[in-house]
Amino acid sequence: MSHTAAEKIILPACLDMVRIIFDDRSANKLKTIPSDHTVSLRICTIAEHLETMLITRLQSGIDFAVQLDESTDIGSCTTLLVYVRYVWEDDFMEDFLCCLNLTSHLSGLDIFTELEKCIVGQYKLNWRNCKGITSDGTANVTGKQSRVIKKLLEVTNNSTVWNHCFIHREALASREIPQNLMEVLKNAVKVVNFIKGSSLNSRLLEIFCFEIGANRSHLLYHAKARWLSQGRILSRVYELRNETHVFLIENQSHLAITFEDDIWVMKLAYLTDIFGILNELSLKLQAKTVIFSTMSNVSKDSERHYCCGKQGLRAIILATTCFQDFCSTLKRILLTDTFWKK
Repeated sequence: MSHTAAEKIILPACLDMVRIIFDDRSANKLKTIPSDHTVSLRICTIAEHLETMLITRLQSGIDFAVQLDESTDIGSCTTLLVYVRYVWEDDFMEDFLCCLNLTSHLSGLDIFTELEKCIVGQYKLNWRNCKGITSDGTANVTGKQSRVIKKLLEVTNNSTVWNHCFIHREALASREIPQNLMEVLKNAVKVVNFIKGSSLNSRLLEIFCFEIGANRSHLLYHAKARWLSQGRILSRVYELRNETHVFLIENQSHLAITFEDDIWVMKLAYLTDIFGILNELSLKLQAKTVIFSTMSNVSKDSERHYCCGKQGLRAIILATTCFQDFCSTLKRILLTDTFWKK
């Protein structure tokens, strides 16, 4: 664990440094630093206290909502992360509840059984107090052969509202872009992979950007699993477009031709603005005080007006208070050629 490295690696080095610079008496004072076992014990104690405080609040009978996120760790083990959101002392609280280890052969009913054992069996919570369920939309949870959501709705007497994670919805909607703009994103990824894929190229670009006084010195990797990735990689490539162009020419890369195409650069700037707004929206919607409690529909006349691009998306964000309405509207707009041509 990370806290064990202090005593085994850092502390011996510090003892030698203090002994050389000062004396043995000063070095002995460092030995009073708590050991690994003490640090580990304190971490476990704090974690147990936080868990007890959370469960006590939920067991008091307050309404809560659960968020299910299926993910895979660095060891390729599937896990189901469960978060809980509730109101406490007139403030919205969001805490991590539990993490369930899932095997590849578990069915939807098995996943629900494990979830039932944890929430009802271990924590003694009442499903009737659950007023909302949000999932990431994976097949194990919401697929045709899965019964997780169906069983959860049954145990709550169908009084719970189920929603697909808005970040995943937005990501799916934003993928439906014209092929010519998708090629811009792919070419940007190729440029990043050419530079970041080689430690030498990465260091040379950093030195070059530093010498000419550029505000940025690194490109960012693109990962489909990270919902902020597209906007960030496009923004960084556009910021360093001139420096990257010169670097690619010096390295005799055929990718330098893309930056000589003014139309390609214009499309890159356009995508940078669009995905930047989507990222900004996603970050704002994750604030703990953000809720969608009212229903508001955007008229078709407004939709045609919103198809103007950047300012249109801002208007949608301000005019729509229910994300379900926003997401359906956003998807219809993104699927129209008018939006991407303007």
